[in-house]
Amino acid sequence: MPEDQVEVNQAPPLKEAKKPLGLDQIVEIVDDEEYKQARDQFIEQRLAELQGTAKPKKFTVFSPTYKGFIHPDSEIKPTIFLDGFKLDDDDIYVDLIDNVRAFKQDERWKSKSVREINPYAVLKTLGEYFGNYAADDGLEGSHHSYYMDHSSIDSEALPLAELKGQSIAMCTEKAATAQNLLTMLGYDSELCLSQGCELTEGIKEMHAFNVLSSDRGRFIFEPTNPIFVSDSDGNVVNFLPATYKFTEEQYRDLMTGGEVSVQHTDYRVVDGKYESQEVEVRKYAGLGKNTL
Repeated sequence: MPEDQVEVNQAPPLKEAKKPLGLDQIVEIVDDEEYKQARDQFIEQRLAELQGTAKPKKFTVFSPTYKGFIHPDSEIKPTIFLDGFKLDDDDIYVDLIDNVRAFKQDERWKSKSVREINPYAVLKTLGEYFGNYAADDGLEGSHHSYYMDHSSIDSEALPLAELKGQSIAMCTEKAATAQNLLTMLGYDSELCLSQGCELTEGIKEMHAFNVLSSDRGRFIFEPTNPIFVSDSDGNVVNFLPATYKFTEEQYRDLMTGGEVSVQHTDYRVVDGKYESQEVEVRKYAGLGKNTL
């Protein structure tokens, strides 16, 4: 061998790192064990990524809008003078992905894309987890009493699992949890804590909801007051996601304290067909001028 040459042992080429599966691929996995492994890996990676960019905060009805993932050590206070809750139960993300897959495996939904399924999966996850899909008579009183009973001078924010199945979740619990579910799915979502919504004509109220931004435009996502589907006797038989598209100008107005009016329609099933009910006007407003 010439003196100016050096013998080099060539190492075998590095194997290309296996690219993690996307949600569209994961929900198509037929084998349950393989699916669970891929699902758990997806959730673990997403949580590590999202929690790495979030910091613990305290949220009240006076907080500005918030974009992104809510850190599990944050406290969300539905009532300003009582303890709040934390979004610290990772099991809810398992429920979410399982629901996306369940929809996708249903013969009636096979042709739908995951993007189309996601709002339904979020609503179903919230309803199943908290034990209620929508408000009913006495909910506000039960909600307040629950937090009163779990608040004291030395108490801390409730773990989310304490609220599971209690059927007392209202807009703050629903919208805050939806914020993380939507962000987990890759949506650009903002949690909006409002001082002046009007969901029932003539009644101003504090309310929490989400605003989604995408290449398709801006949407209000209403996780607490979904679309009601009733039978011919007026009995509620199903709930559908309530989403309302609005303009860029309306978005800017909303984010600086203005008001956005949307049309809401419930449905009735007659002879297997959906019939629109009377159109109602909902007004979303009261956001502060400061945003994060």
